[in-house]
Formats: sequence, C-alpha cells, structure tokens
Amino acid sequence: MPLLLPCALSLFLALQNPLPVDQVWEDVVLDNGIRVALVNAPHAAHQVVFTILPWGLLDDEAGQLQRSHLAEHILVHSADPTSDVPEVNGVLRNGETMSLSMRLETFAKPDDWRAGLERHARWLSVGQSDSELLSRILERERGAVRAEVANSSASGFSHKWAVASWNQVVRHGASDVSISGDVNSVEWGPLFADLSRRVRSGTGVQMVSVGPVDREEQKVFFAKIIGSLPARSWKASVPSVSPAQITAVADREATWDIDSVQYMSWYLMPDESALDRVAADALSAVVNARLRQRGVLLQDEINAFSSADLVTPEGRWLLISATIPVDLPLAPVVALINEVVDGLTELPEARVVIDEMERQLGTWPDFDALRRQAAGQPNLRWIEASQALFMIYAQLNMGLHRHELLRAYEGLTTAVLEEIVQQYLVPDKRSTLILRPRT
Repeated sequence: MPLLLPCALSLFLALQNPLPVDQVWEDVVLDNGIRVALVNAPHAAHQVVFTILPWGLLDDEAGQLQRSHLAEHILVHSADPTSDVPEVNGVLRNGETMSLSMRLETFAKPDDWRAGLERHARWLSVGQSDSELLSRILERERGAVRAEVANSSASGFSHKWAVASWNQVVRHGASDVSISGDVNSVEWGPLFADLSRRVRSGTGVQMVSVGPVDREEQKVFFAKIIGSLPARSWKASVPSVSPAQITAVADREATWDIDSVQYMSWYLMPDESALDRVAADALSAVVNARLRQRGVLLQDEINAFSSADLVTPEGRWLLISATIPVDLPLAPVVALINEVVDGLTELPEARVVIDEMERQLGTWPDFDALRRQAAGQPNLRWIEASQALFMIYAQLNMGLHRHELLRAYEGLTTAVLEEIVQQYLVPDKRSTLILRPRT
C-alpha cells in the first residue's frame, strides 16, 4: 500500500498535533448494504466522492484481459454519455482500475456535491442505461485504453499490465497475453452483460465521501440517492485451471504485446488471521525499502517493487514485480531481486514500518497546517481524499476494518515477521513468471 501523501517533511510537521481518525471518520451502512465512509475535511475546497466496486484486473476471465478496464472507462462516461471531457457542469469525474477493484470518482464544489453524488447513482444503475449509446462509448474508449497502456509502458510502469497478465497465465493457463489486442476484440454484447451483472448496488460496494459538507446532510442524501437503489450482490470470476495448479510452486514463461521484459516472483502467504495479513503488508514495505536501496536498479531504468495485494479466491501472495528494458540481461536482475528477499533474515527496519502503519491508521494529520507549510506543491488540493483512499484500500486489500487493522499492527512484532520469513519467503516456495515481448 503506497503512501499517497506528498511532502514528507511538511507532513511530519503537521503531525505534531494529529487527531484520532474516529474524530473525522464515520462508517455508515445503507439499506441496500453499500458501505459509506464519511470523512470530515472542513478546509478542503471540494467534496470528493469515490465508489469502489469489487471488480478488478484479477477478475478478468480467460481471454478477457482488460474487460474490467474497458468497463471502467465506459462507466466513467456513462453518467454524461454525450460528453468526452472529464468535467461537466462543474463536476470532474474520473476512474481507475486496479488489481482487486475499480474506482469511480467525482470532485465537486461543496454547493454542487449532490450533482456529483447523482453520477454515482447513475454508475450503479448502468444496467438500465441505453445499450446503443454505451456501445458508441466503447468504440471511442478502445483507443483511450490502448493509449494508456502505451504511455505507461513507455515510461517503464508496466506493473498493472503485468498483474493482469499474471491472472491470465497463472489462473487461466495462457501462454501468450494481448494487453492491447484483447481491447480490440472485446464485443459489446458480452461486455454490457458483464456491466449489468457485476456493477451492483449492494454488499461489496464501498463508497467514500471526503470534504466540508455537513455529515448529517450527507447521510440524508446518501440514503435517498444511493441507499434507495435495489440491493444486488456481485459474483467473483472463476479460474480456468485447478486451485492446485494456481498455488503450485512453478517457474512459468509467456509472451505479451509490450516492449519490455517483466519478471515476477511471488510467495503464497499465510492468511488465517488479521496478523497474517498485516505481516504480509509489512514485509512488502520492507522489501520495497531494500529495493530502493539498490541503486543499480534505478541506474538501469528497472522499475521494481513489492506488493501484498495479489489476492484471489485461491490465495494471498506477496509479489515482487520488475519491469526490465529488453536490451538488459535478465539473470543479474533476477539474482539481485532474489538476494533482497533471501536476505530478510534480520529486519532492523521492521519496527519503523510497523510504527508508521499504526500512525497512519490511527491518526489524522492537520492538513490545513500542511497546506500552509507546503504552499505551491502539487497534489495538495485533494490531500485529505488521498489519505482517505489510502486507508480504504488498506481495509479492502486486507479484508479488514481499520480498527481490526490497527489492532493487528499493534500486535505485530519483528519476531513474528522473522518467523514468517523463515517459513514462507524461502527459495523453494518461490514461484516466478517471465513475460517477454512477442516476436
């Protein structure tokens, strides 16, 4: 879970007088089962609302890579189908597809926040939309998705597409993956059926509202506009191969239509308790810190990092993923990454990681002070929303409420982490995937 907050020094100064999170945060469950986090940010200039749907890149079924990503693009534009610009009538809208979920978001001035919320209601009712109109959005957005893939890949950030490819290779048995090609081949009928089937207003949907609008006013309109939608649950995708094949330790290779090499290694982690889950999260943070210390990676334009949000019905893994220029030899990079993981026998930085997560989950910075201290720096406008997202994704990725997360982190010790390393992060439990450009 990456830190989303800019300007670490200013943040440290602002944290001298933090508030308990519970003073600004309230969780509400609507009649249809949708969960809403209401976060008070009195000095924010906008009311930011997020809808997070349990439909991500790891839900794409066999041969349907990018289906979820295309769906997100269609959803974003479905609320204002005649406009292809991001801002309509003062409401800015956007979206993002991730491994486990997709996010739809609006940014509105406080006086316009209800208009923003109405867009979320339209998104959650997409199955009632004009199919022909949405099909025209699909044709337009195919190019936008391909451009997004091309631009991010050219910058060396292919991790998102690598996770989507991992899903196709490991869970569906593919040996060749078409990141852009599958975008071209998606047919409207099945995609619209998926939209109708997967975008549901019920349990599994998380919404977040961050800004200065009165919380009681928000409760009234969330209940009226969102809570009145029919309650419908969602269904996860199914794999094409057996669970035993998915969890088996194996070295795999495949090709893809991106002009870089991707090396991925992963370890099946324990997942029986809250402590197991936060331990995996903490260990991924330690691995990231050590990868950043390897200057040769940056020098050779290798983008490598670890995450603990590779989660499917078959298991929870700690993943290391590296994007490698095609003209670099692969073996030294693999050896370096394996050396980082195999060297986790002692964890002197673990206490710092644990303390930082406890602080972020339990306290709320003085963002007004931060704005004054860091005036002119980018990303300050929606900084409360960024922090709220960090905390929500911590909950969703770990499958735990923030109170459960905080209690688990309070019980986490360096000794627990070292024991998990000795049992699970060992060479004979390492699986790998190498993605090479298609020739």
